[in-house]
Amino acid sequence: MNMAIELEQSAFEFKPGRDARQRMEEPLPVELEAVADVHLPSPRIPVGKLDALYVTILEFAPIHGEHYPAYQADNFQLIFNLPRRELIQEDFRTTKIIVPSLSALQAKLFEAEIEHERQKSVTPGQEVIVLQDADGNWLEIREKREVG
Repeated sequence: MNMAIELEQSAFEFKPGRDARQRMEEPLPVELEAVADVHLPSPRIPVGKLDALYVTILEFAPIHGEHYPAYQADNFQLIFNLPRRELIQEDFRTTKIIVPSLSALQAKLFEAEIEHERQKSVTPGQEVIVLQDADGNWLEIREKREVG
């Protein structure tokens, strides 16, 4: 049953013009699972090694102009500016990152020869990739789930 609707002829010829409104940027594909910006210890390695993972593979946007490395996710910033305490670290929580596709990320990690482990999450039916960045910070990466 085809219920096509015929359009009435316009009284005048319409030619769309250039839209003068400011163009909105597309959202970044990566999100941080956090309630505010995430701060990590300042790196002991060159920033280029961090960029290889955070910008090239995870697709964060680098934030330029800061005297410390910082990356923008769709929702918050990941900032490397905390003083490093060599002897005592009160917790070993991972930085939780959300990506559109875990299998696409895993393919990029294999290609870049970055050591990682795919594990079952504590959430039923969900998997995560666990790895350390070049500076030794633990990352737990999960796939974004659409609700509804």
